[in-house]
Amino acid sequence: MSRRIALAGLIALAGLGIPATVAQEMPKVRISEVLANSGNGSQDASFEWFEIQNASDVPILLAGWSVADNSASDPLPEIEIALGGFVLVVASDRALPDTPDAPRIVIADGRIGNGLANSGDRLLLLDPSGTTIDGVSWGSDRTLSDLSPPPVGQSLMRDLQSLMFAAGTPTPGTGPPAPLPRGAVPPLVITEIFANAGQGQRDAAFEWVEIFNPTGARVDLDGWRIADNAASDALSGGIPAMSYVVIIASPDAIGDAFRTNIIPVAEAIAIADGRIGNGLANSGDTVTLLDPAGRVVDRVDFSGPPLPRPERDRSIALIDSGWILNVAPTPGRAGATPLLASLAGANDQNPPNPDRASPPVRVVPEEGGGFPAWPFVLVALALPLTTVAVFSLRRRWRPQRDGP
Repeated sequence: MSRRIALAGLIALAGLGIPATVAQEMPKVRISEVLANSGNGSQDASFEWFEIQNASDVPILLAGWSVADNSASDPLPEIEIALGGFVLVVASDRALPDTPDAPRIVIADGRIGNGLANSGDRLLLLDPSGTTIDGVSWGSDRTLSDLSPPPVGQSLMRDLQSLMFAAGTPTPGTGPPAPLPRGAVPPLVITEIFANAGQGQRDAAFEWVEIFNPTGARVDLDGWRIADNAASDALSGGIPAMSYVVIIASPDAIGDAFRTNIIPVAEAIAIADGRIGNGLANSGDTVTLLDPAGRVVDRVDFSGPPLPRPERDRSIALIDSGWILNVAPTPGRAGATPLLASLAGANDQNPPNPDRASPPVRVVPEEGGGFPAWPFVLVALALPLTTVAVFSLRRRWRPQRDGP
């Protein structure tokens, strides 16, 4: 029960990692959404777009501003973004034909930078002085962030409270969703992740994520999404107040990982395509929970410290003191136990067994004590010398045989 009470006020939120060339404070003018993979093959570049938001308290004039990818840049026209407003930057008129009324900028040469590469690229927003004000990178370009390449047709969407990007269904022309009220208890919290089932290439089907509802009311999951670094999945159903639900990649997770913790099917939500996101990487990944407005409600990055990485057949779980490597998976219930604490307790509870065979022990007498060793040395030397002497005497005194 203590775990549930502690979790009621917990949420993992972090900012976007920005290099030294980017302003240290998150700028008031920022990139809020990017579509880099439209799925149009060789024509892909002309369908790309991104969204700029003005979060300042004054209108922003973009005269002299520019955008760039990792190899080319484009100037922005003298357009004003209203207080709290946004503008779409599209590669060409072919992009976003269904949102003609949204404020937009069309790039003159028909591509953003040199065209945003699906497998890895960056997008930078530069002010008139050439200073990089904001940016995001994905895939093989890790200069700004470690996001996986977005799936076909999905955009990288930014939550304006956590300032993190996550892949999801594009929302051009609507602007970024309003953040959760400051100090509000998050409606849902990620509390346990099982990412390493030891099933080789089939591992993704056995993965699961536990979600806890710390509020006093049921939360309807229709419209919610769960994502890893590369893709997201729609959720459905609901979670009662102060209760858990387990999001499973497939029914195989119930049959194997849940073998010792029988979970009713009603308390588990299976992902339609058999994997959470693009499958949770054993070496480290990110799990993001987004509400119907596209806001990041909770995000857990277990790609490195301070969070532990899941080991084979072991989950990581959130307890009062933070994230720990769990002794054994505890899906759908409290009771996680840190692995290191368990090992320490096991040593205390298991004293040495007197019946267990001990290795040979060589006892060294104290200096000046015990029986002297020199008599044994003399005896050891005398035996071979005596043998040689006797043999020599026998040869000398042996009677000579007469000749024929």
